Amino acid sequence: MEKASPRQFRHLDFIGQFTTDIQHISGIHNVVADALSRINQIHIPEKIYYAAIADAQANDDELQEIHQRF
Repeated sequence: MEKASPRQFRHLDFIGQFTTDIQHISGIHNVVADALSRINQIHIPEKIYYAAIADAQANDDELQEIHQRF
């Protein structure tokens, strides 16, 4: 504490709340890495219906609640 400024102390206090636990995950169980290595197999639709997306967002209660909060 005596070597850290108040700002540094606050940062260290905040960072100290987190823990790091590095573990190996085999490729077969690491879905995110597997998806990134198979990017060419992702299906992208030829036409995107923006009006349908906007309508779905406008009618989504959870999204509207988030918009009202911010």
